Amino acid sequence: MDSNDIAEKGTLPSDMNEKGPNLPLDTSESPVKTYTSWIPRIKTNRQQKVILALACVYYPFLAWSVYKGRTRVDLVNPAGTASVSDAYLEGLSGQGWSFTTMQDRIDQPTGEQGVFFSQSLDHEHHKGDKHKHGDHKHHRPPFRHITPSQAEEIFFKVPNNDSAAAEHMAGTGNDHLSALNLKAEWEAYLGLPYSAPYENVFEAGSAENQAAVRGLENATQSQVWVDTYYPIMNKPVSRSLDILLPEGNGLIEWSATLREDIVEGDPTSVLRDEVAVFHGLSVSGNVTAPILFVGYGTKRDFEDLERAGIDAKGTIVLVKYGKVFRGLKVKAAQEAGALGCLIYSDPGDDGEITIDNGYEVYPNGPARNPSSVQRGSVQFLSSYPGDPSTPGYPAYKNATRVEGGNQPSIPSLPISYADALPLLKTLEGKGKLAREVGQSGDWPGGLKDVEYFTGPSEKQVRFINEVDTKVTPIWNVFATIPGHIRDEVVVIGNHRDAWVLGGADPSSGTASVNEIMRGFSALLEKGWKPLRTIVVSSFDAEEMGLIGSTEWCEDFGDWLGKNVVAYLNVDVSVSGSNLGMSASPSLAHLMRHAAMQVEHPTDKNRSLWSMQDGGDWNTFNQEIKGLSADIDYEEMFASELKVKALGSGSDYTAFLQRYGVASTDMGYGFGPNDPVYHYHSIYDSYTWQEKYGDPGFHRHVAAAKVLGLMALRVANDIVLPLNISQYSLELSTYLEKVSSIAAGMGVTDQLDFAKLHENIIELQNASSALDNQAADALKRLSKLIPEVPHRRHGRHCKGVKGLWRKAVRLVKSALGIQGRPSHYEQKFQDPKGNALQTRARHHGKHPESGHKNKHGKGKHPHHGHKRPHMPMPDPKKVKAIKQVLLEIRAINQKLAHYESGFLSKEGLKDREWYLHKGTAPGKWLGYGATTFPALTEALTIEKSTSLAQKEANELAEMIGKMAERLHAA
Repeated sequence: MDSNDIAEKGTLPSDMNEKGPNLPLDTSESPVKTYTSWIPRIKTNRQQKVILALACVYYPFLAWSVYKGRTRVDLVNPAGTASVSDAYLEGLSGQGWSFTTMQDRIDQPTGEQGVFFSQSLDHEHHKGDKHKHGDHKHHRPPFRHITPSQAEEIFFKVPNNDSAAAEHMAGTGNDHLSALNLKAEWEAYLGLPYSAPYENVFEAGSAENQAAVRGLENATQSQVWVDTYYPIMNKPVSRSLDILLPEGNGLIEWSATLREDIVEGDPTSVLRDEVAVFHGLSVSGNVTAPILFVGYGTKRDFEDLERAGIDAKGTIVLVKYGKVFRGLKVKAAQEAGALGCLIYSDPGDDGEITIDNGYEVYPNGPARNPSSVQRGSVQFLSSYPGDPSTPGYPAYKNATRVEGGNQPSIPSLPISYADALPLLKTLEGKGKLAREVGQSGDWPGGLKDVEYFTGPSEKQVRFINEVDTKVTPIWNVFATIPGHIRDEVVVIGNHRDAWVLGGADPSSGTASVNEIMRGFSALLEKGWKPLRTIVVSSFDAEEMGLIGSTEWCEDFGDWLGKNVVAYLNVDVSVSGSNLGMSASPSLAHLMRHAAMQVEHPTDKNRSLWSMQDGGDWNTFNQEIKGLSADIDYEEMFASELKVKALGSGSDYTAFLQRYGVASTDMGYGFGPNDPVYHYHSIYDSYTWQEKYGDPGFHRHVAAAKVLGLMALRVANDIVLPLNISQYSLELSTYLEKVSSIAAGMGVTDQLDFAKLHENIIELQNASSALDNQAADALKRLSKLIPEVPHRRHGRHCKGVKGLWRKAVRLVKSALGIQGRPSHYEQKFQDPKGNALQTRARHHGKHPESGHKNKHGKGKHPHHGHKRPHMPMPDPKKVKAIKQVLLEIRAINQKLAHYESGFLSKEGLKDREWYLHKGTAPGKWLGYGATTFPALTEALTIEKSTSLAQKEANELAEMIGKMAERLHAA
């Protein structure tokens, strides 16, 4: 398969001879060639004078227009049909003929050596500044040449603490209004005219909705719109939880409050009933039964209970939050025969910051408020995410509905530890000591007023949950920035909905994305245009089960597979001080390097990458709590890059797990030494964030800078910064993990992984060969593109003399006449006049700003109108440049579609929605990732060596085909 074939598979124009209207491959058909062949026919001095006179009139005017930014000399005729290499060439020119690669960045010093983007930049936006309607600008300046490094410098000056803090007032209005407000705000950032509230709000499935996304390949202007989907969701109606008197007549001994306290010091706590205590997608029920304590309620905990001779059937189980996704706790209880499930947050999981260690409770101190409750969805996330009634297809208003297969059939409720304590007291002395049942010894919690027993209780507990379940509209908001290459798209995403106030989840992430939008706005104000199209998304109903993002992906799955090169997600950007990063292995280096180039928020001698200030949970649990560590094979065989594999739990799930788009997720989590994060509680508020979560909002800004830096690099790098060689190497680690599991089970001799190992090695070789091809293509490209000289200080040509020199250069460039080399060019020529291959030239990097000058500290003399003339390439080299760019396009197609090579047609066993066989949420984990999931779970869950062998053979075939595609010419 040649590069043309690869490009065609990327849905490129069929005209692959690359004859763009202004820059044809064949110079015999070039207008420039026509000019040069026309010159010898000028026979008379009179003709020469006439032509010279015309040139003296026209070219100074053209030079003046270009110089003042009034006219853009396009590389591609807008009226023509541009080919893919035309788009690449236009983009390369738009970046000032400057490019860099991930390898260049890896070779450069990073933040760990003290070279990073500073957090203390002079901000252009000051405290109290907000984007007001009166400041709304409807026009952007003409296109200007901004190099990728200049774009990063401009972007980094924008995010700041004050504006990040201002964005936290979320959760108090209705969802529809928040979508319309965001639409207006993004219109302002992009310089678009304000639309009326009812304008650019589309029904999912409508022609407008489809055109907004599928028409991006032809879009030349930014857009903002809202899509409306119609999933099944529920709302709380009523709830109660009582311990009954033993007489059996239904009299109540004790009732749970099932409400959080209104507290002085957090004024928004009065909104505690805005979203009552309940579980999203739970079912209505009225049950009376004994209570039974089952540790963390994991699948293994129920198996341990059964081995201890205690039956959960016919009981209401009480379990702690932690370890696995809450919905899987309800699923495990349901499968064990329980009638209902209660889940509470135990202070034993709060690390060092507890009442027993002398800390006051929130809001007077950083310890957990006893009344706090973690709301959340109890969808069976590892079965499938999204609308329960439309699995695999979008939830349009008129969609055909099915009975949800990812919802519980028993009722559940979240409760506080203050309400859990009386229930635990009814269990004292009943059943077995909790510490004697769980294998890890972690069943007992941190409440000192009770000894933890399993039960069941002698007293009966009555538990009522009533919810209203119906089709409910949700609203996703999108903004687009068209790039030069419009069929290669990077998507940035965050969700907007919150459980109550959402000070951290999701408003911290929303604030970071807002800062990114402000950074993009600053770039657009300077005439910037990205190489690739950027889509920024605000998804709705994530908290109910990743619904907004899943329905959108199911709606545009074919478009995603062909056009989206990466999805960059942020959910909770700040809930503590431990930086956490997860990604497809191909994006791990990008994440790591970006974090190493951003300064630590409070320590200028460190980078963000080293930020684990909240302490380590494994160390705390083993050394402080004295717990034995569970065998975690994923942790044992984790990547040395310290970027984790992606499982589920946020909006990247559908992008990665069903449509094979390389994805990332990042944010600061809380460690054992951090103030307790009141997850999904009324106390997850602006007050908590300002006082304990991130005083000064420094980490919000840092998160925005890392995510923005990644977005700019994916959008602007000429070769996509997807390290598939790293991915291929990690597959060997995945296989080592499976082999270790097989050895632990004593079934190694029943399995043959030789072919799988062989094909992984072949994929590693193919990935390395593609890397070498990309490096060679970039080396050839750097020799072909024009050198942009650095303007010398004190030598700026002004007035008529300057215009004349510009006109002469334009005339000579158009006629193909080689002028006298500049001082800069002479400096890098050998005695024969040949250009020297300097390191900067080899990597396509030209001398850029970084020195001080009279224009101001850190400012480049080329900024604004004082930028050098962007030269056009030698017409004789245009064909060669476009051929190299077409080759790079083919390489990028292979890089972008590498991830989708892991997608299978049949999906994973018992959860066919998940198609990715490289990584998936563990069947009984929900959040956590399992690598080689089908193969791993054939051993760990199904206990079947025959199924494991079948999965190994299918993986081997899949990976072999991936290697073949990379090897294809």
